[in-house]
Amino acid sequence: MFFIKKNPEAVKQEKIANLWHYMTSMSKKDKKLFQQLIEQDNEPLKFKDGEVPKSQFLKDKKMIERFVIQEQIDSRLYDYICFKFKDDIFELLDESYDQFYSIIG
Repeated sequence: MFFIKKNPEAVKQEKIANLWHYMTSMSKKDKKLFQQLIEQDNEPLKFKDGEVPKSQFLKDKKMIERFVIQEQIDSRLYDYICFKFKDDIFELLDESYDQFYSIIG
């Protein structure tokens, strides 16, 4: 078999194009959640149970990790549903996102 080695610059442009397509296909709510996660360096978004926004983006199990934490406030335990990018996905997205905004911004 023969493997064609791609130019690194072409690969970078391909990632940016894919990110552009992905972001333009999102709804406004999903885009806002996506940007919050990127800008907060993948700190989990916390929502009280029942207050989770209806979002296709947060349902994407390939990209998003979902977990529950408990916090004590005034001697009561509250459950929070947290969402964040999977670590390997975030590394790729963070680099592409910075390049994406340096081009369009």
